[in-house]
Amino acid sequence: MKRFFIFSTLLLLILILTACAPAVGNNDLRLELLQREEADQAALKAFMEAPNFAETLMQQQQQVNRDNTARLKEIVEKYGWPGFSLVGQDGARAAWLLAQHADHDVAFQKQCLELLHAAVEKGEALPRHAAYLYDRVAVNGKRPQRYGTQGHCTGPGRWGPFTLEDAQRVDEYRTAAGLSTLAEYTQNIAPSCPPNITYVPTP
Repeated sequence: MKRFFIFSTLLLLILILTACAPAVGNNDLRLELLQREEADQAALKAFMEAPNFAETLMQQQQQVNRDNTARLKEIVEKYGWPGFSLVGQDGARAAWLLAQHADHDVAFQKQCLELLHAAVEKGEALPRHAAYLYDRVAVNGKRPQRYGTQGHCTGPGRWGPFTLEDAQRVDEYRTAAGLSTLAEYTQNIAPSCPPNITYVPTP
């Protein structure tokens, strides 16, 4: 009787969790995006932690980015932007990250930004992801950024944003996109600037 009770309780819990879980239109695609996100982050971590940012690891990271971009192009061509209903929130986050790191193909990044903005309007993507990609496209196009998400290390434990569209309104823009203030963001990201490289002052 006790075993039956435990089994019944577990079965009920599984049914409840299944019922509460958001539906995902294509779980195979979601899992693929998550695997690609994991590969992206592993390559980036290896590069960032290498002494003086080893050239070989940089090339490996760039190859991961190229492979991910090529696959994301296929996905976008077939499905449009992979939003929440298709791949879940984690899958949509992974898709955004792949677009964010497609710096070798800015034209595709611009295409993804347009699709991402439309997805945000439909409730299929997060505004903060669109904000990050907006800034990335702007910086890659040598234009000022709006949200201050893109920057560089200026020394060990020190980070600063690239040029802003409007420094007086940056926190207004960030709040609207669901981001913390620029001061808080800077404080959080600065410790990731490593001590093991030579920093060159920005002209």
